[in-house]
Amino acid sequence: MKAYSVTECVSWERSTLVFAETANEAKIRALCDENMDGIAYTDLRVNRAKYADGHENDSERDLMILNIRNGWWYEIDGRHINSDNIDEAITNGWI
Repeated sequence: MKAYSVTECVSWERSTLVFAETANEAKIRALCDENMDGIAYTDLRVNRAKYADGHENDSERDLMILNIRNGWWYEIDGRHINSDNIDEAITNGWI
């Protein structure tokens, strides 16, 4: 399966990584993600995330780390985790 980054394009605040065969299927799968509650299908933009191809069976934690190492960021327990502090976050068990 191919990896896709799906982002809502109204406020650009929500994104999710999904695995699907096509971009259309990726949008449909993204709508099932609780992070995308209340988002319209037409407000979703899909981009390939080739860096994550083949990782569909990884744990949620491993996918978060992979995403962070590829430009994403997360707010976890009030901490902004990005590529600048990912190693510290792993060492301290924040992620």
